[in-house]
Amino acid sequence: MHKLLKLILTSLIIFSLKVNFSYGAKGPADIYKVTMEKIEFCTGYETTDFDNIATADTACKNAVTIGTGQKEVDIASVSAGAQVAAYGETKLLPLGTTFTHVRVTINREFKIKSDGGIDTGSSGDTDDCKTIATTDAMYGLTIAARKYSHRPVVAEGGTNAEMRLFLARGGKDGDTSANYFSCDDANCSSTTGSNWQYPGAADLVSAVAMETMTAKSGDTIALVYQLANPIIVGMVTPKVDIAFGTQNAVGVNEVNSLCQFYPEEPIVEITVK
Repeated sequence: MHKLLKLILTSLIIFSLKVNFSYGAKGPADIYKVTMEKIEFCTGYETTDFDNIATADTACKNAVTIGTGQKEVDIASVSAGAQVAAYGETKLLPLGTTFTHVRVTINREFKIKSDGGIDTGSSGDTDDCKTIATTDAMYGLTIAARKYSHRPVVAEGGTNAEMRLFLARGGKDGDTSANYFSCDDANCSSTTGSNWQYPGAADLVSAVAMETMTAKSGDTIALVYQLANPIIVGMVTPKVDIAFGTQNAVGVNEVNSLCQFYPEEPIVEITVK
């Protein structure tokens, strides 16, 4: 016999975070590509420093890795749930063990496309913001050199295309010092020191912990989720069904009459049975 478990994670990736200005608007993502790096099941979680979410044993007790290696998934596609579910081998979970949490590691790069223009609601200069192909020129140097330290801006209009967006470095909850640079123009010839804060535990929507990315961090970010009900591994291998919603997964803000895009949170429904 096996137990039917339902858990609703309102987001697999949390990006509704604290910032020093108000974001403008959200729009639908017709393409939303995420690169999975690792999925682990945990027998417990203890509050720990968010800088150590990816490595601390207390963040994912007795971790069992069920999936590893890079796998890009377009979670806006109809086959996304099956692709993510296939990434993990739940048969690797040991019999008789109770798991209460999941630690997910993803890449900090996202490829997002919104087929229609998005209105920030700020002015007529940004009422038709479209994701366009990302170039080195947008960063004022190269994408590789500034992908985590700078956030580019683009003029409205243009030709819709997949846009490479990155999770910029930020500060801990309550840290109001400047931690990244916002480009002032489309060529990033000048910048403004800006601040955004990773959420504290009380501010997270569904995750219990989200790794803080700083100037010293690498290319991945880890999050920990608590299962709605513990999974007790029996003789029948648990099966995972996943459904995604990306209706409001593209965020855009007006900066100096230009559009600044960022990843918003997709909706994720996971059923384990």
